[in-house]
Amino acid sequence: MTKTPGGTYGILAAGQSIYDRSATPCCAIGSRLPMGDRVFFYGKVSTIVARGELLAPDKSDGGPWAAAVDGSCCAIASPQLSNKPITAALAVGDVGVGVTHASYLDGIVAHQLQDGYLFLNDTGSVQQVYKIKDNTAMASDIVEILLYDEIRVVTVDATCSVCVSQNAYMNLAKAVAATDEAMLAGVAMAVGTTDYPFIWIQTWGPSVITSTADILGTVHGGTNIVLGTVAGAADLEVTGSILPVIGWGITDIASAGDGIPIDLRIRP
Repeated sequence: MTKTPGGTYGILAAGQSIYDRSATPCCAIGSRLPMGDRVFFYGKVSTIVARGELLAPDKSDGGPWAAAVDGSCCAIASPQLSNKPITAALAVGDVGVGVTHASYLDGIVAHQLQDGYLFLNDTGSVQQVYKIKDNTAMASDIVEILLYDEIRVVTVDATCSVCVSQNAYMNLAKAVAATDEAMLAGVAMAVGTTDYPFIWIQTWGPSVITSTADILGTVHGGTNIVLGTVAGAADLEVTGSILPVIGWGITDIASAGDGIPIDLRIRP
């Protein structure tokens, strides 16, 4: 098989090496690149990140956008994206959704939620997830969302709670425990900056992750590895930890701050 830099694998031709960064995107954000027993996703950073650091959507820049479980659907009489008025109680076939919340939607700009997800949690009936095609900017605590797919189950606005999440690989920054464990993106494969924000993010298979200083002298070959308390770094799982395991160590390290060889298990 002829391979472009970075590889041509499956149906995605990667014009950008997994080890490089770019000022312009080579493919859609969130594109998946399987490479043998490793998996990578294409991402965009919102700040400077180093090679080997763990990344997550930047909460100061729209992610992960959980409009909490107390967000709700609302009516929009004159929608911008949908071709018919939006009702608070969604009907089968609808593709337009109005979402409102007193604070969680603050700062949302047009198109920011593209290729993110809308979660509908209607008591006992809906429990569905839809991919977001586009969105408007927040106005008066309301965001209009356009879905790729039609609503398949009716909702009752009084009982339906809503969560929204932007693309998991957009606006990435260093991840840190207690704030970012809900939506880890993966490990940076290159140095990313605001001028060169487009990089590949590894999520599966043999990798190397930046470690915290207190990991030195402990056995972590074959040990569960979790997100650490230092931004961008990983740590050992400890008894009573509720952090998600991101993989297991392949071997021990010699110096504090060395990268941890890890069998990564974030997103296959």
